[in-house]
Parts: sequence; C-alpha cells; structure tokens
Amino acid sequence: MLQHTLPVMKQCVDEIIVVDMGSDDRSFEIYEEFLTEVDRVVSYPRSNLFAFGFAHPRNYGGQFARADWVLAIDSDELVEPEQVRALRQLNPGATRAFNVTRNNYQKAPRLDLQNLDQLIKGAPFTVEKHRRFYRNDPAMRWEGLIHEEIWDGGASAYATAGEVDVTLHHLNAYKTHGSAHEKQLLYSYITLKAVAFPRFQYGTNEYWFTTFVQENFSSLVEYANAFSDAQGLPRLPMPLLTAALNKLPAAAAS
Repeated sequence: MLQHTLPVMKQCVDEIIVVDMGSDDRSFEIYEEFLTEVDRVVSYPRSNLFAFGFAHPRNYGGQFARADWVLAIDSDELVEPEQVRALRQLNPGATRAFNVTRNNYQKAPRLDLQNLDQLIKGAPFTVEKHRRFYRNDPAMRWEGLIHEEIWDGGASAYATAGEVDVTLHHLNAYKTHGSAHEKQLLYSYITLKAVAFPRFQYGTNEYWFTTFVQENFSSLVEYANAFSDAQGLPRLPMPLLTAALNKLPAAAAS
C-alpha cells in the first residue's frame, strides 16, 4: 500500500514523519526510495497497541513534527496533492483543528490498486468526517484506544473544528487479506478490552462500546479470542464482558 500512498504525500508536504510498527515487508525499501533527509522514520513497538491503543502512536510520531500544522493520515489513505498544497493559503484564525472528508472505498470487482484513478471513480464508498489537520501544539493530543480523536486541552476538538477541502481516499478494503484481517482482530480485542475495563474508554465515542458492541458482540468475541490466542495473550474474561453487555441500556441498540 505504501508504494501507492507515500509518493503522493511526498509531493505536497514539508516533511513526513512515519511511525513504523515493526514492518516485515518492503516498507523500508519504500522509505529509502521516496523519503529524503528532511523526513523521519521512527519505530514504535506494535505490541504497545495492545496496551495503549491507537492514539498513543499518533502522539508519539507527532512529537517529532517541526512544522506549524500536522496532517495525520494512515498508510492506506491517499491524498490529492493539490488539495493539500491549498492548505498553505488557509487563514485559520483561532481555529486549531479542521475536519477532512474520508471516502471509505468498498471492494468492487475488476478494480485494484494498480489503477487508482479507476478505483476512485468507480468503487462505491461511504463518507465520514475526521479531524486530521491541526495545529502542532502540545495541547493538541490524540485520545482513545480505538477510533481515536484529536483533543485540544481537556476537550475533544469535535465541537470547535473547522472544515477544509481535503479528501482522504481510504483504501483499506484493497489491502492484502491478511493485513486487513489482522487489523480486524486487533480492533475487536481492543474494543472488548475497553468494554470489560471501562477506564480504557476515555477519549473514544461511546457508540463503539455500546451500540456497536450490542450489534456485533458474538463476532467481536470470536475475533478477540483469535487475536489473544495468536499473540499468546490471556483471553478477555467472558463473565466481565457478559456483565458489561447486560448493563448496556436497550436504547443503545436502536
């Protein structure tokens, strides 16, 4: 995936900070091919995700950024260079975080990463808003084990975020089956960990620990157990999970 997304990003930003979580594929060859001396690759132990979730590596990578603003993207997200370049003309005023649009592409027959133009024009997709462009300031931090959010001081930036005309083309459905499935198992494990131990829910929209869990509980347990077994971790305690599920209000499922 990086061979498609990284070169495009390199066309339109001052520096790239890559947080590498123990890649065992061609990632480092791709870094050497496309990154320059102004960029940086920092290593982050993937096992830390099990304990600290996805906000932690975003904050870890962010501390190395030197520019005034940060655009946070994932390796399976493709940007449009002209849109990112246009951010240089933005007059943010007092606004410290901005929403971008993310198109989540679904798998479609006869479309693949070898022809990105056709994929983006022809694949069905859903649309979300994410706060990904924000001021490089210690008060701006990511919070949440999963589906992490950018916070400004002690509050989510959701209510105060502005809008910019930037689209992230999210290509997760076109990853190799193994990597996509591994991510699904990890997300299931982390989600149920926060259900069993509510202190881990801080910073994440409660939907993911209420309605989403009620609608997908059986498959989440199956995937979380598969993840635990593969990683040599103890399975999450089923009595705690069942008790937490039974305490959820019925309205959360509607």
